[in-house]
Amino acid sequence: MKKLSLLMWLFFLSPMVWAAAAEKPKGTEKPKELAAPTSSNQSQDAFNKSHDAVNKSDDAMALSERLQAMDSVEGRFEQLLFDNKGELLEKTKGDFALKRPGFFYWKSDEPFPQTVVGNPSTLWVYDPDLEQVTVRTQDTNAVHNPARLLSNDISDLEKIFTVTAAKNGVFKLEPLDEEAPFASVSFKFVKDKIDAISFTDQLGQKTELSLSISQINKTIDMQLFNFIPPEGTDVLLDE
Repeated sequence: MKKLSLLMWLFFLSPMVWAAAAEKPKGTEKPKELAAPTSSNQSQDAFNKSHDAVNKSDDAMALSERLQAMDSVEGRFEQLLFDNKGELLEKTKGDFALKRPGFFYWKSDEPFPQTVVGNPSTLWVYDPDLEQVTVRTQDTNAVHNPARLLSNDISDLEKIFTVTAAKNGVFKLEPLDEEAPFASVSFKFVKDKIDAISFTDQLGQKTELSLSISQINKTIDMQLFNFIPPEGTDVLLDE
């Protein structure tokens, strides 16, 4: 059986991975002993929580503004997959194009060729080695998918993630849903342009995606986001 490719992982999450993440055993930490609350402690806690909430809301807004400023993006990508011990498992390069809202195109080079095309209604995953394409209806609720965050509507970002900004242009997102398929995802910006994405799944594997942008906010041929299978390709409908 051909192993799951990086592009497949980014856009077409396996139900087995979802299940493994949901069934991941939780640690049995010893409960901490809390001091009896005082009115002073309660006031300070309330202030701290309010201050943190304001900061996180500002960070989410700052990230949303940066992402929404990119109406369309095209370029090259390099993707690295590491296991939970930090060992490199796979390296992939290829071309990509994104257009808001909800249009994306990712095509990986040899030796792991694969094309993933999506628009607001349909997702295609084409595997030339197997001469087959898997087609499925887009899941509009797939809000936790790291790569789709680049092309989808992210106006309600803070309702889905805790967003924390760092000084070096990095934004870290942690899903509020404990059953999300990944533990965290980070976006790195250089001069307000997306430069890299990294995320760690619930099984400890880490993916690092570096982007080399060739053009931003330029006209893209929308036919790119409507995949037409080559003649003789098997079409698999995943409903």
